[in-house]
Amino acid sequence: MKTFHEWIHSGENVQPLEEILEKLKEELVNAKGFSRKSLDTMSKFDLATVLVDEFVKYPLPTNSLFPYNYCFLPTIYPWTESIFKYIC
Repeated sequence: MKTFHEWIHSGENVQPLEEILEKLKEELVNAKGFSRKSLDTMSKFDLATVLVDEFVKYPLPTNSLFPYNYCFLPTIYPWTESIFKYIC
């Protein structure tokens, strides 16, 4: 019997990424009401965002003033870097 490390690096029984994405897209169409055409034409980043929004639910922190990852803001809004460089 192989260890997990041996198995994961062997490539055996590994489903190709495209097959996994097809199954996830089917689930989005059948259960979540998305249009197949819109899923097929969106960028990989947008598809990843939809997948996370629909399938990965994180609980919001209960004791936070701003319950989001504010350290990511300078990536989106570079003008905030001077503010967050001291706390992130």
